[in-house]
Amino acid sequence: MFKKLILTKLCFLMLFGAIAQSGIPTYSRSTTGFEEPESGSSRIVLMKNGNTLFFHFTPKKGIDVTVYDQKHHEKGIVNNKVDSWKQKKMRSASLKGVYEINGQAVVFIQQFIKKRPTLYRMVFDAKSGRKIKEDMVASMQRVSMGKAYGMAFGGLSVLTTTRK
Repeated sequence: MFKKLILTKLCFLMLFGAIAQSGIPTYSRSTTGFEEPESGSSRIVLMKNGNTLFFHFTPKKGIDVTVYDQKHHEKGIVNNKVDSWKQKKMRSASLKGVYEINGQAVVFIQQFIKKRPTLYRMVFDAKSGRKIKEDMVASMQRVSMGKAYGMAFGGLSVLTTTRK
């Protein structure tokens, strides 16, 4: 008798627990839609002023910046050309980071210019998405094929060119 009473109470507790669970979650789709790029690389930065910047690094056309306001409505798309190298060389560039610094979006990109790894900094306006400034931050020694293999497989230091 005691076992039946405990079993009945457990069944009721499980029933009440199942009823207390929330129903089917609801979701809504955006009315504007978002076309996701198929090639290149993309990054999103949420700025402190409430704007959202969507960076799309196209393989041949430069950097497209889409600006969204605080209510997530698109304000416009700006295509920014890279001045430091040819546009078709964007495919070989390596994106190192996208940050907000002093209220502006800052992008760091590495590119090999004449076999020299070079780091570039590009500063973008947070309200319009236009490129404000582009400058070279650092450049290393020229990397030949032998040095590249030495760094990858032989323990050769990146900063030195001779072994001890």
